[in-house]
Order: sequence, then structure tokens, then C-alpha cells
Amino acid sequence: ATTLRRMLSHSDVTTNLLRLTIAAFSAGVGGADAVTVMSYAPDGRNLAARMSRNIQRLLIEESHLTDRLLAYHGEPDQVRYADCYIDSAKHGPWVFDGDAMMISSHLPQQEERTALKALNADKGILRQALLAAHDLDAEDPTAVAIDHLGCDIRARFGVTRIAFDEPITTADEAIEAIKDFAS
Repeated sequence: ATTLRRMLSHSDVTTNLLRLTIAAFSAGVGGADAVTVMSYAPDGRNLAARMSRNIQRLLIEESHLTDRLLAYHGEPDQVRYADCYIDSAKHGPWVFDGDAMMISSHLPQQEERTALKALNADKGILRQALLAAHDLDAEDPTAVAIDHLGCDIRARFGVTRIAFDEPITTADEAIEAIKDFAS
């Protein structure tokens, strides 16, 4: 994967560092075997080239991230969590506070674990829900994450999301929402 010049801003080059970092991270999470980060300044200044190389080095050094399947079902020595906080973001002339941009799940962690175990005990429900929601037939689907807005399910084709019709707050509501898709 290679970042593109057309995604860069000519008027506010410092925001390009954030754009390039997000693009490189997304490519890595998306499964790219190699990622090339272009210089963040259109004129190719030495500092810009060095900073772009540093993005790649930083992501390589911090590449202990994993997909949610391993995070929820891996051995303890394999599990790595990514946790971040957005301090602020700038879009054009506006600056947004990080608290306004952060959305947390309303489903407690223990409730999520309970729902995942129950759903993964009956692969038939997950398979039917994937068929109904996305017309995808998976032989051995696995629920890997649940939040108040939906359920992420991994199968041979990757991870897909089933969005709930309404936000949920308990494991029982999550299980019922997936069963509703399956029926």
C-alpha cells in the first residue's frame, strides 16, 4: 500500500502527518504486506521525508496490535490491546475537543464476554444472522466483539458487522438482537 499525494493538504501541511499516520495504520490493519508513506510536504523537504519515515518506524515498533479475535480468544501472552484518546482534531477553521469526539460502548465488558460466549456456543445462529443481514454463508463464524451498536463476526472472508436496530445495554439484549436477525 502506498499513500497518495491527492490525500494531502497543500495549505495545512502539518495535518498531513495525522492523515499519513491514519492511512498507514489503516493499511496495516487492512492486511497490507508492505506500506510506503510519502513525504507529508508537497515540496519534499528533508524534515518532511524524515517524519514520513518515522511514521513507518513508529508503526513497526508499535505493531503489537492484534485483531479482535485474538484479543478476545488468544492466549494471555498473545493478547495486545490498542487504546487511544483523541485530544483534539482540526478540520478547516474548526477545532474539536477530544471529549466530543470519543464515543464509548455502553455495554459493560463482562456483559460483552457473556454474550460472546453464548453466541459462539451456537454457530448456527451466527451463520443464519450473517445470511439474513449480509447474504453471506459462513461455515464456522465466530463472534469476536459486541458493542451497544452491533456485533463483529469473523469467518473465512474476514470480519463483518451486524448493526443492531437499536442500541443494547445487556448481554441478553445482544443475544436477542442476533437471534432476531437469524429468524
